[in-house]
Order: sequence, then structure tokens, then C-alpha cells
Amino acid sequence: MPSATTDFINKLNVATMWMNQIIPLLQIIFGTFGNLFNIIIFTRRTLRTNPCSIYFLASSINNVLVLYIVLIPRYLAANWNLDASNTNNILCKLRNICQYLPFCLVLWFPVLASIDRFLSSSRQVRYRRWSSLPIAKKVIICTIIFFLLIHLHMVVFYESARSGRTFVCALFSYEYFVFFNFFGPIVACLLPIILMCIFGVLMIVNVRSVQNRVVPQGGVVGNDRTRSNDRQLIIMLLFQVLTIILISIPYVTVSMYYAIVLVMLNYRLSPTGEAIFNFAYDFCTFLYYTNPVIGFYIYTLTGPRFRVEMKRYKFEHNIPVYDQEKNQIKFLRASKVTLRHRLFIFNQKIEIKNITTSPRVGFFSPLTLSGYLLVNNISTSVFADSYGVSPNTLQRFFTPIRVYYRLMRWYYGDDYDPFETKMTEGLHPSIHFLKQHTIMFKLIYFGIQYMFLTLFSIYILSYFKAFSHIYSIRIFK
Repeated sequence: MPSATTDFINKLNVATMWMNQIIPLLQIIFGTFGNLFNIIIFTRRTLRTNPCSIYFLASSINNVLVLYIVLIPRYLAANWNLDASNTNNILCKLRNICQYLPFCLVLWFPVLASIDRFLSSSRQVRYRRWSSLPIAKKVIICTIIFFLLIHLHMVVFYESARSGRTFVCALFSYEYFVFFNFFGPIVACLLPIILMCIFGVLMIVNVRSVQNRVVPQGGVVGNDRTRSNDRQLIIMLLFQVLTIILISIPYVTVSMYYAIVLVMLNYRLSPTGEAIFNFAYDFCTFLYYTNPVIGFYIYTLTGPRFRVEMKRYKFEHNIPVYDQEKNQIKFLRASKVTLRHRLFIFNQKIEIKNITTSPRVGFFSPLTLSGYLLVNNISTSVFADSYGVSPNTLQRFFTPIRVYYRLMRWYYGDDYDPFETKMTEGLHPSIHFLKQHTIMFKLIYFGIQYMFLTLFSIYILSYFKAFSHIYSIRIFK
């Protein structure tokens, strides 16, 4: 074999190895962040009453399962040779059925959402009646049960057995192996892509004709708001469907090539062809695994309503209130305070008689020495609810800033202002910079957080892998 060919094969193998080590980590990090945000936002009261949002919510939950049940075990098995199902027959069967079910549902939930939007945008009343919340919940449950049933044959044919000097969890029946290499790509990818194309086109046709629909005069404001939400969900869904089709077709193509040419026709590739195919197959597979990751980012870019709900989540502050029913003091998001709570004004519990929302221009993310500020004489925490921890924890976290502030004032005098807080208008330059790059800083923050946890987990697993390897060598000796 010429040296140039050998060098090309080695480079492809190295590229495939690095691709298998780096891309899954990024998908896990960004996918976890995005899907958790999706779950939080689609469970909000303004969105959870829409059947399409229920499909998006079910899809986000399923995506989390794909990341942690499918992608992480695949990553550990491919890069660290950590796969307990190889030596346990029951675990082998359970692992495959538990992995293929959420893997198969990745594209089917967008299909269900496409069908729902087609029905909701139809001019026929009998079709629109099928787009409802109770029906959406029943359809989701029935879909999960149906795909669980059609994958039960995997439990019969997947086995853990010795292959050479090692145990593997695989299919040992050649006939079923050929069948499954057609069954998997067709059911999980090809069929849902075809249905998404069909209902996507029908959805566009309905949207173009819906402008001529006659709307009753009663409840015009409510109808306009509902139609606006429906239009935005349709736009979000259409962009998601288009993206899914573009990044899934390569995986379908390479999977069908593998099933027809390499499995059914038993064609043998040359060393160069094998290296090219392995690289292409892994690349297309990782491209397909981007589907559970990108939903949040598509919704953020294309859905104004989604962005509004996300901002509401980010910037709602906590208020200390007294709960009479539970006889305790607790912090509540401002929007969750009700008339049964009591506010603290000048250290006294005051009854709430009325609640109104009044937008005003104020400081963005203020920071005080006590961690509280007064808004209309009401004690309010300066920390927003989106941090996910208690205000007391955040107050301790910002201790170094308060220490720096006090030290500078002690050293330079009480007239010194370390943070230029005596501004009369506008935002502080640092806060202005943070506000302009909020999304970037959140991605960096959560990315570092999940990257650290992932790397730490991999380090622990690699330690146990090395330990078990040494232990097995001692046993065989």
C-alpha cells in the first residue's frame, strides 16, 4: 500500500477518534442547557395550555433522555470501553430497548407537533377540534406505548455473549441483523422525515389560506392573542422541521447505504474506503444527534413569544413574604405572590389587598450590601429567581465584591466610589456590557459548569477503568 494512502487512512482515523471524543461533550453540555430551559419555559402558564407546546415539552424531556441514556453510554463505550451490558445479558436487553425508544421518538414528536399545527390551522372546524390539550396528552402516551411495543422484538434478539476473547452485547442472528438495519433507519428517520415534509407543506397551505377566515366579533382581543401565539408556534415548528430534515438526511443516506451495500449485498470495502466510511458514518451520526440539542436555540431565534417567556424567567426577583397557611417566611418569585401572603414593610407584616403590574424604568441587576432593596417600601431581594438558588446563598457568593468595596472605602476614604455607583442616569458600563452579552455569559457559565462535571465524571470512570484493568490482569495471571 503506498505511503500516501497509508498516511491518508491514519489521518482519517485520527480525525474520527477526536470527533468521537470532543463532539459528544459539546452536545451534552449545550443540549442539557437548552432542553432544561425548554422544559422551564413550556411549563409556564401562558404556554402549557397550547397543545403544540405540550408536544415541544414532551420532545424536550425525551431529548434529555437521549443525551443521558443514549449519548453518554455511547460515548463511554466508544472512548473508554466502559459498557457493563457486554457481560450482563439482562442489562444488554434493557439497555438497547431503553436507548432505541427515546432515540426513535426524537423525530416523532416534531411530527406530532406538525400534525397538530396542520389541524389547528385548518379551515374545517372538525379538524380544528382535534387540536386540543386532552387529545395531545393522550396522543403522546399512546405514541410512547406504540413505539415501545414495536421495539420489543429487540429484547429477544439482543444478547450478551463471547465474541473472540471478549464479551459483547450485539445481534447474533444474521437474518434479524439484516432486518434491523432496515427497520431502525426507516422507523426512526425516514418515515418521520416524509411525514414532516407532507404536513409541513399542508401547514403552509393552511397558513396562506387562513387570512380569509371570518372571525366572530366577540372576544376579538383574546382571539388575536391566541392566533398570534399559534402563528409563532407554527414559525418555530417550520424552522425546526427544516433544520431536522437538513441534518437528518445524511444519516438516513449513510445508514441505508450500510444496510443495503455492506449488510445485504455483503460488499467489502478497501482499507481506504473503510476509513472514509467510518469517518462519514460517525460524522453523520453526530450530525443527527444534534437534533436533541438545537431545539432551544431555534425557538430563541424564531419565536418572539418564546424569548418573552425566557426574559420573564430571567428577570423576576424574589420577595420575602409570610405564608399564613404554612406559618413560615419564604422567598417567592414576584409573579407568584398572592393575596393570601403578607409583605414585610418596615419589619411589619402587611396584608395584600390588591396586586397590579406596573412597568417602570430602574436599575438593571442592582447589588446592595444587604442583598435587599426597597421598591415602594416593599423589601425585595436584589437577586433574580433564575439563579436557581436561595438569595442567602447568592449573598454569600458575592461576599468578595462586598469585601473589596469595604476595603477600598477604608483605604481611600468614605468619599471614594470603587464602582462609580453615583451615576444619575443610564447603566453602569460593566452592567451595560453584561446586558449586551447576557446570552454569551450564560452559555459560558453553564458550559463551564457542565464541562467540569462531565470531565470530572470521565476522570472518575477512567480511574475505575484502569483499576479494573489492573485487577483483571492480576486475576488472569
